[in-house]
Amino acid sequence: MPDQDHPKRRGSIVHRFRLKALLLACGLLLAACGNDKASLENYKKLDWTMNRSQVYALLGKPEEVKQAGSNPQDGVTTVETWHGNDQDLITITFVNDIVAMKTMHSNGRDY
Repeated sequence: MPDQDHPKRRGSIVHRFRLKALLLACGLLLAACGNDKASLENYKKLDWTMNRSQVYALLGKPEEVKQAGSNPQDGVTTVETWHGNDQDLITITFVNDIVAMKTMHSNGRDY
């Protein structure tokens, strides 16, 4: 009788499959839970004079950070993204650690 047909072996395979499915489901649930700080209310508090530390204090750390460029004239540019609840999405462009541009998509609307 091949090893995989053995009852103990079959049970072990089923157990591992169930465990993987449970872990995947937990991961998806956690990913679906957005940052409740990334809200329209907090977006409206963002000011053009704010630095990165002030934004982080308001929104928490971003989920995504991309360096968009660096040159002597314009300085260092990064684009950072926060995912909120209900598919809210805040994107902020920093130039030399100061807010240069901000956008939000919430409930099908752009701000």
